[in-house]
Amino acid sequence: GESKTRVGHVTHTFRTDGERYEAEAVAEAVGFVSLVFRGRFVQRSRGVIGPDGFVPEEYTLERGRGDPPERAVFDWDDGKLALAWREERRTVELPAGAQDPISVLHQIYFLRPLPFSSELAVASSRKLGRYTYEVLGDEDLQTPMGFVRALHIGRVERDGSVLEIWLDRDRDLLPVRIFSRDRKGTVLDQVVREVAQLEAR
Repeated sequence: GESKTRVGHVTHTFRTDGERYEAEAVAEAVGFVSLVFRGRFVQRSRGVIGPDGFVPEEYTLERGRGDPPERAVFDWDDGKLALAWREERRTVELPAGAQDPISVLHQIYFLRPLPFSSELAVASSRKLGRYTYEVLGDEDLQTPMGFVRALHIGRVERDGSVLEIWLDRDRDLLPVRIFSRDRKGTVLDQVVREVAQLEAR
């Protein structure tokens, strides 16, 4: 149906000094869902900012179950990507411009003038995939903090999974809504509630 239930709270944090960056997304269950899913789901990305945008060095994922963090390590000098999760370890070729699930949300800022369609390599802790992102147009997005002039971008995969991102045109293409549906039909819809400026460290 069309009914929506708030199942979690996600805090996105982004820091940069103009040369390096750190980005983090922390998800925590709320309400009745917190009785079933405890702990925090934490994604982190860190790296440098180059002429063409983000150059990730490491992506980690903590699932809040006491397992060691899953990890993707980007070795740009040797052109290798090392993936690690649970007992699995493998190394694959690292394509130029590859991103991770957190950095790619901000990398779109650097794709300007923005083409109608762009292919980006995105590495999680378990795989490296190539995905096509398409511009779906401009929208006035209603959020808890008011209307946002947003650029709508989408990604659809052969297995039926969907990722859609709305970027705030008045805040340097800051992601203000992220909608995803996986191949099993599980839907997550994140909508910005507040934007806060962090103090310089």
